[in-house]
Amino acid sequence: ANFGAIYRLFSNTDLSFSTARSFRAPSLEERFKYIDLGNYVRLGDPELKPESGYSADLGLRIWHPRVNLQADVFINRISDMIVETPGEFVYTINTGPAEGTTDTLPALINANVSRAVLYGFDFGLQYNIHSGFVLFASGAFVRGKETETDEWLPQIPPFNGRFGVRYSLPF
Repeated sequence: ANFGAIYRLFSNTDLSFSTARSFRAPSLEERFKYIDLGNYVRLGDPELKPESGYSADLGLRIWHPRVNLQADVFINRISDMIVETPGEFVYTINTGPAEGTTDTLPALINANVSRAVLYGFDFGLQYNIHSGFVLFASGAFVRGKETETDEWLPQIPPFNGRFGVRYSLPF
C-alpha cells in the first residue's frame, strides 16, 4: 500500500510527500546461492524470513526556466531486512591427497537483521548558464543502522554524486 501527494507551494515550486507499507519475500538466489569467487564465497540462507517495512519521503521541486532542483529526504523502517554479513565458509576437501582436511574462506552470508532503519537524501540540480550550456550536479547519501544492536549495516554505499557541464549544439 502507498499514498502520495504533491502540493504546489508557488507557481514554480512543488512539495511532495509519500508513504508506503512494503513486503518482500527472499528470492531464490538469496536463499540458495553459492558463488565461489576464489578468494571469498557468497552464500544464501534457506531460512531467511520475508522483509516488511514502512517508508516515508518528503521532496521539494523547483522549476524555473534557468534552474531545476529536485531534493528528497527519506526514511525506511524495515523488519527482517536481508543483508550480506561478513563471515566464514568452512568446507571439507572430499577428493585428492588432502581428502578429509578442512579449509576456511572469507564469506558474505545472507542473513536477516531483526529491525533496521535506512535514511538519507538525494538531489538533482540543473542550471542553464547560457544558451546550450548547462551546469548539473546530483548526489545521494544513505545510512543504515540495526536498531536493536545500534550497529551500522554492512555494505551501505557511501555518499556519491556527480558534477559536470553539458553543451547542446544548436542544430
